[in-house]
Amino acid sequence: MENHPLLIPELLELVLWELHTSRQDLIRCSLVTRAWTFPTQAYLFRSLHLSNRHPIELSPAAANTRLPSPEWKLLASALNSSPHLILHVRRLRITLDLLQPDEQPETGGISFEDAIESLSNNVDAHNAPVEALVLNIANGAGNVSPRYLAALRGLLSVPRLQAVTFSWGHLQADNLATLWENCAADIRHLEFIYSPGRGSNLRAAPAPEDRDQITLESLSTPRLDEFSSAMGWRFDFSKLKTISTFYTDFTTQQLYATSFTAVRELRLRLPSPASGFMLPTETSGSRESRTVDLAALPNLTFLGLSFTAVAEPIQTAIKILSTLANPSRVLKTIQFTPRPQVWEPAHSPPRPLNPNLAEVRALDDCLAAFLAPVELWVFLPPSTPPNVWRSWLRGLPKTHARSMLCRAHKRCDCCRRPSDIVGQL
Repeated sequence: MENHPLLIPELLELVLWELHTSRQDLIRCSLVTRAWTFPTQAYLFRSLHLSNRHPIELSPAAANTRLPSPEWKLLASALNSSPHLILHVRRLRITLDLLQPDEQPETGGISFEDAIESLSNNVDAHNAPVEALVLNIANGAGNVSPRYLAALRGLLSVPRLQAVTFSWGHLQADNLATLWENCAADIRHLEFIYSPGRGSNLRAAPAPEDRDQITLESLSTPRLDEFSSAMGWRFDFSKLKTISTFYTDFTTQQLYATSFTAVRELRLRLPSPASGFMLPTETSGSRESRTVDLAALPNLTFLGLSFTAVAEPIQTAIKILSTLANPSRVLKTIQFTPRPQVWEPAHSPPRPLNPNLAEVRALDDCLAAFLAPVELWVFLPPSTPPNVWRSWLRGLPKTHARSMLCRAHKRCDCCRRPSDIVGQL
C-alpha cells in the first residue's frame, strides 16, 4: 500500500491511544500503511520486558507488556536488526533468574546474557530516552558474571533515567557498590529492595570525594534504616517528598531521627500478627514503641495504608489516623489498599471488609470525625469481585454518607508517570 496517512496525525494519535492496551490491535495498525508504522511502534516498544524465566500464564491485561522466554529472543533480534526501535523505549524491565541455566547460543542465536549486553550497548550508543528501569534479580545468591554486572551497570547510567526499581536479594556489598557507583545523576524516584549476601554486612560505603550525593524525591524500601546503611553513601533522602515503607519500630525511629518536613506522600504497609507474619521489631529492653505522629509532617497531602482486612492492622490504622483527629487542610487524600493474607496467592483478590467488626466501626467513626474534607480511596484491582467493594460501602457508612469514599484502579504501564514506579510494597 502506498505511503498515505489515511488520517491526520491528531486523529491517528487518538485511535492508537484507544488501542494502546491491545498489542495485537497495534500490530495490525502498523501494517495498514507505512505512515502508521512509526507512530504505532512508539506504543509497541514504549514498555519492554525481558525475562529468562520459563513462560507463565498471563492475564489478558498483562499480556501486552510482559515478554517471557523465549519471546525475549525475538525482541532482542528485532532490536539488533532495527536499532532505531530503541528510540521508542521509555520503560525497560529486566527479570533475571540466576538459577536458570543460560541457553548455549546455537549458530546465529544468542544467549540471555548476550541479549542484555547487546541491549545495554544499544541504549548507550543511540542515547535511548529510557526514563524508568526495573531490575528484578531472583535467586541472587548465585554467581553473577562480570558481563551481567557490566551490562546492568550501563543501564543504570542512562543519562535520562529518572526512576529505578531495584530488587536483588543476597547481592554482595562490593557488587552493589559497583552497580551504583556511576548511576545516572537525574534519578529522583527509587524503589529499593535488597539484602546483603552471606557473610556481608549492611554498612555505609565511603563516598568518593569527587562525587556528590543524588537527591531523591521519592523512595520505596522495606526499611529506611537498612537503606540508609546500604545506600546512604550514594543518595541523599533527607528531602524526600514521597516515602513508601513497612510500618515497624525501625521506621518510626528513622522518621523521628530524620526531619522529613518536605514529605507530601506517606505510604505504609501495616503488618498483620494474625497472619503469623511480622517484620523484626526492637529487642526487649529498648525504648517503648512509638506510633508515627502525622502531625510532625506538616506538608502531608496523601496518606496510603496497605493492610489485610482483619482486626489487628485495622487497629494500627486507627492509631495512626488518630494523630489526625483535626487534620489541617493540607491533607487531601487517604488511600487504603487491602491485600490478601500471606498464605494466599500474591494476586488473590482482597477479602471483603467485615462490617460487624468493632474495629471497622471504630475506623468509620475516626474518619467521620475529620473536620476538614478528606477523600478516602480504596485501591481495588479491576478484577476484584463486586462484593468486596460493597463490603467497604457497608462497613464505612458514615464516611460514605459524606461522599468521601471512592474506588481507585491501577493504571496500565503505558499511562504511568516515572514517579509512579514508587508505589505500595
